[in-house]
Amino acid sequence: MHEEPKALLGQALHDSLLHLQPLVTQAVTQYLVWQKLDGSRWNGEFQPRPDEIYIFREADNQIIEASIAFRDSFSIHHPEYHGDIRFLSWQSNWSKFPPRILHHALEYLWWQHKSFHLNDAQVDAVVEEFSEFVDRRTVRLRFQAQLINFSMPTDSLALPGCIAIRRLSEKEISEIYGGRIDMLGLFHRRPFGMHEFIVEGELDEPKILGNEQYEDISIAANAKVVLDKAIRSLRTFKSGRVGYNYIYCRPVTFCPLAMSEILGSGDEFIPFGRYSLNLDEYQPLVAHAKLIFACSESVMELACTRLADAENRTRSQDCIIDAVIGMEAMLLSAIGKEERRSELSFRFSLNFAMLFPPEERQKAYQLSRDLYNLRSLIAHGASLDEGKVKVAGEKLTLFEAGKLATNALRTIIFHFLPKGVQYKDPGFWQRAYLNLSEII
Repeated sequence: MHEEPKALLGQALHDSLLHLQPLVTQAVTQYLVWQKLDGSRWNGEFQPRPDEIYIFREADNQIIEASIAFRDSFSIHHPEYHGDIRFLSWQSNWSKFPPRILHHALEYLWWQHKSFHLNDAQVDAVVEEFSEFVDRRTVRLRFQAQLINFSMPTDSLALPGCIAIRRLSEKEISEIYGGRIDMLGLFHRRPFGMHEFIVEGELDEPKILGNEQYEDISIAANAKVVLDKAIRSLRTFKSGRVGYNYIYCRPVTFCPLAMSEILGSGDEFIPFGRYSLNLDEYQPLVAHAKLIFACSESVMELACTRLADAENRTRSQDCIIDAVIGMEAMLLSAIGKEERRSELSFRFSLNFAMLFPPEERQKAYQLSRDLYNLRSLIAHGASLDEGKVKVAGEKLTLFEAGKLATNALRTIIFHFLPKGVQYKDPGFWQRAYLNLSEII
């Protein structure tokens, strides 16, 4: 960025701050603020705070006047910014709103410091961030998705894909669930009470000037790919209903373009439930997540996706269907087209039994055979008695049968995920039948 408009922006900020600071005490409004008590208990109360909407409205003419010299200099030295400036996810016409650059910078300073009594270093930091925005062809954006039903004892956990699970601060909780009294209820809120953890990461969003063409997918799509793998890792690692709803995004540093923070719904409805990690599970989860993020084999991806879907089902019948489809994808992937016309149930059950020690194979065979038959009955619309489903010699509820099915699929995934695509090799299963190789 050219030095002249850079210096003029700093001067415009200092001039505007002189008008804004006296307005801070002239109007207040009520804000809903949340504080952590203990455990999972939170307390919300209304507190009087300066009304920033009133402040900026009253100082609007002074801000416009202070921006004139900067605006003219910037237009001369950076003509590439005369037209439209857009991201793949947003579009903004810069040329129509040049005073808004200064306005956004002042709003950013208020958001950071909750004061207009600022020192030179604080002002200079925003000027430098704007200069980087002008010079760079991408903008660094941080995406976040609030985890539903999730808890863990520590404040953060790093995952593959350059993302992390992090506990929200009281300030962040207040921004999500609180805010100005006149704005409450106007934005998306998370269901079922407070959710203290988010999964977050950062991506570069290309900045497109004028009529430039850029063929890529937006940050919303890129973020969703990463977030979906994170959720798949959690759901396949252990049982529990966990997920996210909306993807939220904001620039890591000052960006003068108006941007919508909410990118839309990223995940399906998450039923009420609980998903808790303990300290002993951290390292195994991270190791498991690395395998999930690295996996590109279609059968394994299908099995993991079906298990993740099954964990989130509200109907036991749907849970059973999802889980057994995932089991079938792996256990029968080595069978040719001709063989698929017969004895599928037998091969399905036999292959599952081969994953266990000899003394456990008969029970495993009966379990997988009954789950396969139960899936077929449900898929063909048979009427089932909720409390009289027979699986491996026991009468169970459909809910209990669903848990057995998801646990069985998780056993298969955990067995093969670290070992590659053995399940697709017919010779692998034949050697297992004949005890020619050690499968367990």
